[in-house]
Amino acid sequence: PDQLDQEADRLALSEDANEPILGPPETLKRPRSGASREARHYRLVSTTYTIATSSSVASDAIRAALAHLECGGDDVDVFLDLHETPAGLWELLYADRVVAEAADLAGVVPAVKQLFRQSSVERHPYFLSVHAGAVSFKNGCMLLPASAGSGKTTLTAALIHAGAAYFSDEVALLDAPDGRIIPVPLSLTVKAGAVSALASRYPELASLAEHVREDQVRVRYLPPPLAAQADHDARAIVRWIVFPNYQPRAATTLTPVDRPTALRRLLDQAVVNRQRLDRDSAEAFVAWMRTVDCYDLTLSSLDSAVSALRQTIRCF
Repeated sequence: PDQLDQEADRLALSEDANEPILGPPETLKRPRSGASREARHYRLVSTTYTIATSSSVASDAIRAALAHLECGGDDVDVFLDLHETPAGLWELLYADRVVAEAADLAGVVPAVKQLFRQSSVERHPYFLSVHAGAVSFKNGCMLLPASAGSGKTTLTAALIHAGAAYFSDEVALLDAPDGRIIPVPLSLTVKAGAVSALASRYPELASLAEHVREDQVRVRYLPPPLAAQADHDARAIVRWIVFPNYQPRAATTLTPVDRPTALRRLLDQAVVNRQRLDRDSAEAFVAWMRTVDCYDLTLSSLDSAVSALRQTIRCF
């Protein structure tokens, strides 16, 4: 405990090497005025955004991926201006500063989505941010922490189809050290290799636009079905942690993991808010972990993975 307190003090006093992607609230500026400019409003976590652009094509492409986050224009926190430069680049401006850019229209939506995810997390007083999928059932929430390529988005989509409420496919926010989680419900990022695996559950995938991320990976953005959308103020307690690992030629198996091992692996995929790390919060976090059932899930088939979770965990 003394070492924990010393580490917490060191973190609290150290300078943050990573500057926030957006500036402080006092730098907010509304987008450029103009009769031809179209503005739309979106809310993610606790931040409301306005995006203004003179390109209806770009505006419609963004809305196709974010329509389920659309909201009214009252009490906007962040005003963003999207425009095309004479050189053909797309720039997203915040307070006259470029905060995201794309080489062409195919990269606009990934750039906007990444900025939304990063800035919404930064602006919310979370306790723990985990690289994980998250879905909720009537009796609790399930975390799916894993690195890229593990199949967590595909499994998240399959669980939604099976009746779960959607919280996130890539970042799970623990609002408090007692395991309460909040939605970060950006559209699911479906890579080209996963389209066929999800085609029977989501036939609309075939007609969704293909986008190109900054890392040149081609993706489609699948909005969560209306029935699976959680209220943005929803809170749910995590009761299960499942570590997915896609192995195309392996048998699908669900194996229990001891909690100390699961905690270490969870933190490998997590960032702790240093300003909320102290002895009490650490003790509450460990107390919550003692209530969580943890598993390894090796999967080669979505049907068998969903069936294994249903039979073992009995949460849906």
